[in-house]
Amino acid sequence: MMNRHRKIFAIALVLLSGCSGTPYPIPVGANTPYYGNLRSGEKFGVAIGEDSLSARSALERQNFRYDQVFACDVPIRELLDCERSETFALYRLDQFGRQGTLYLKIDHKRIAAIAWSFQLIRLDT
Repeated sequence: MMNRHRKIFAIALVLLSGCSGTPYPIPVGANTPYYGNLRSGEKFGVAIGEDSLSARSALERQNFRYDQVFACDVPIRELLDCERSETFALYRLDQFGRQGTLYLKIDHKRIAAIAWSFQLIRLDT
């Protein structure tokens, strides 16, 4: 009986952690399944320093949908703590267990940072 309660608790904990909010701004170095902000290494098959076109191909193979390129402005500045001169490529993902947005900071056609904010379930309408 106790084992069953532990399993239920573990499942509830996973579900609640997926529904927890993304911090504003996302701290540099954060690397969770639901939010992160990396300046080194790789995530989602994309490496820091990689050419932005090859990064786009890698993401599209994983069902990320390219949306647009934009300069840092409100409300993105609040999420990523970026400067107005910085440029980002925006990708969207809509899969069971992972719905949200991926931001690639682009500097001279290279990936300079990878940030993301996902939800377990869609909270908007």
